[in-house]
Amino acid sequence: MQPLQGLRVPIDFYPDGTLKHEIRAAEALAREDGTLEAQGVAFRLFSASGEEEVLIRAEDASVDRARSQGYSEGAVFLERDQLQLTGEGFEWNGRGETIRILRNVRMSFPSQMFRERPESTGEDNARE
Repeated sequence: MQPLQGLRVPIDFYPDGTLKHEIRAAEALAREDGTLEAQGVAFRLFSASGEEEVLIRAEDASVDRARSQGYSEGAVFLERDQLQLTGEGFEWNGRGETIRILRNVRMSFPSQMFRERPESTGEDNARE
């Protein structure tokens, strides 16, 4: 079986036909049972309005399109808004709309979430 290069496959759609989930892979093998064994993976999850909400990148993944599920043991990167998660391995359930990073999870926040609060002037204490 020859691997497919530059694969882009829709996985699920909203009732109105808008794309809900898709997978892209640098290289993939399509198994007889309908699963994909992919390398250089990018899952893209979209809102009902068509906006990309979540991007998951992984070294490799096994994807069952019929069940809207994916699994990997390799390195993974997840980005939603400005929040970034990295780790090893993931489980994705498109029907249950869950993503679980399995091991060594690290989280990065945008720097503006940690802006310093203004110093208290002491006025609050004077009102006692």
